[in-house]
Amino acid sequence: LLLEAIRQLPADDSSRMLVTFDFPDQRDGEPGFQAKLWLPESIDVGPMAEASPNPSLAATARGLQPTDDEMLQSISSLAPLFAQGKLDKVVLAQRLRTESPPAWLQPTGGDGLVWTMSLQESDRAFYAKSPEALLRWQGEAVESMALAGTTGRSSDPEEDARMGQGLLGSEKDRREHMSVVDHIRQHLEHHCEQIGPAQAPELIQLPGLQHLCTRLHGQGPKIHPLLLAAMLH
Repeated sequence: LLLEAIRQLPADDSSRMLVTFDFPDQRDGEPGFQAKLWLPESIDVGPMAEASPNPSLAATARGLQPTDDEMLQSISSLAPLFAQGKLDKVVLAQRLRTESPPAWLQPTGGDGLVWTMSLQESDRAFYAKSPEALLRWQGEAVESMALAGTTGRSSDPEEDARMGQGLLGSEKDRREHMSVVDHIRQHLEHHCEQIGPAQAPELIQLPGLQHLCTRLHGQGPKIHPLLLAAMLH
């Protein structure tokens, strides 16, 4: 798929493509999307949207996998591996199936900070929102962002600021964040002629969450940037 995308990319790099590696998933008896190359029909940059600091996540649920108890069991089983130095970071996730995408996930325009995606195929669709840009490529410059370390928001400005400063000063969140920074930096150092100087994490504030963010820059990629993006994924 990557080689196909590279062949189709115009010489002026004016086109944007999304390469997915979502293989069929039979865990719940329903297959997922086949791995494929997506060619977006359009990419729209929306205006800054007005949003509540605490958006509703309500949705009609059909089931949560794994359950909360199963998640706690997973955490307990992983704890010894951290103590032994075999793991630095693990991301745990739960799958929530709904009758239809919640309102907060509908692709109704960007808010200036979040990427919104809508991929449709036959009677199925994939919706996503993320503030994270895996790789930005322009000419001889590439940029990635480490986004790790999270806290909530508050409608009270003073409490909201306190939460943000607490995140910036959190040893636990800093350690988690640096594991992602180191992962990205290793790939940029290996596959770029030069990389930019290290920067301190900054605070990114979204309507519902605050994140630690470090932007990493590279010059002169030695391999095609799509291949670099696959390595960072």
